[in-house]
Amino acid sequence: MGNVDDSNGYYGDEFEYAIEDYAKCIKEASLKHKEKRNYIRYLFKKYIKGEPDYFQEEYDYALQEICKNIERKVL
Repeated sequence: MGNVDDSNGYYGDEFEYAIEDYAKCIKEASLKHKEKRNYIRYLFKKYIKGEPDYFQEEYDYALQEICKNIERKVL
């Protein structure tokens, strides 16, 4: 997104929708936690990297959606 001239905001909006749909697809796939790890790792790296930083909220939202109701094993 950083290389796109998005002065009117169209592509930014489309990118936000894509992140939301990405999270929705992963959530609806009913994957087990172990199967979600690569998707979570990818979104987390994007969130931490912060480039471009104006999608932080969308990455945060996606991570929250994907990580809801993950079973935690007691060690």
